Amino acid sequence: MMKFVRSLSWVICMSVLILTVSCRSNSGLKKESSVPVSTELVSLANKVLANAQTSPSMTAKVKVRLQLDNKDVSLSGTLRMHKDDVIQLSLTAFLGFEVGRMEFLQDQVLIVDRFHRQYIKVPYEEVDFLNKTGIDFHMLQSLFWAEVFAPGNQDVAGQWNRFDLEDCDGQLALSLKREPALNYKFQVQRSPVWLERTTITPKNGGEAGAFECCYGDYSKFRGKYFPSSMDMSFSGEGVKVRLLMNLKNIDDNDDWEKRTSLSSKYRQMDAKGILKKFLSKDFEGF
Repeated sequence: MMKFVRSLSWVICMSVLILTVSCRSNSGLKKESSVPVSTELVSLANKVLANAQTSPSMTAKVKVRLQLDNKDVSLSGTLRMHKDDVIQLSLTAFLGFEVGRMEFLQDQVLIVDRFHRQYIKVPYEEVDFLNKTGIDFHMLQSLFWAEVFAPGNQDVAGQWNRFDLEDCDGQLALSLKREPALNYKFQVQRSPVWLERTTITPKNGGEAGAFECCYGDYSKFRGKYFPSSMDMSFSGEGVKVRLLMNLKNIDDNDDWEKRTSLSSKYRQMDAKGILKKFLSKDFEGF
């Protein structure tokens, strides 16, 4: 049991790590001047937008696998999302009993370890390892919904002048090359049009770190294509992490609690302290 508890805590902490330190700060974005957009890019952009999910909610059963060096942990769970509001990943064990939860809201993140009745709840901007990344809720949402995004903007539709179009191994890629600190590339399948890969790398070749999210096993969900597999990997900060999620029973059920409530029996933990413990490899659970 204790081995499972340590594995659970490791999954929770590493899930936060891969989603929050996957790229460095992109502050100080320059305003884009009016740049002509090619007809081909506009056509592709329109097709990408046409495949964007219109359902405000999505739920799915999920198999989660997390790898770090020689560690390899797998758990089941449920992914629940409501557009522009919340992302919940519930981790379950025996007979569907919830053992941990991650909840991302627009203004804060909540991480719950139910085994130890402990949690992290903090605004993004008050946590160094969140604040330094420049990652916000809308960027996380785009990753989970398999969408192209433009940092600093909720709606990518009006931002196509910031993208360049290029050929990428026979497929098309939208690139945000004018960003001052990072390279963003979105590899798109030509027909049918869907996002296959999002890659974020530092512009400075001397800086370590790269984030990649690969999407696969697309199927129709409410008339749009949606991936049943998401493979996120991060290298940098002295670690190499891989998070794999396989989804099934995808639905648009909206009958679920959008906010997690915790009793007074739960103890709040310091987010910075947890991450520091983990990166020093002294981490044995919350």
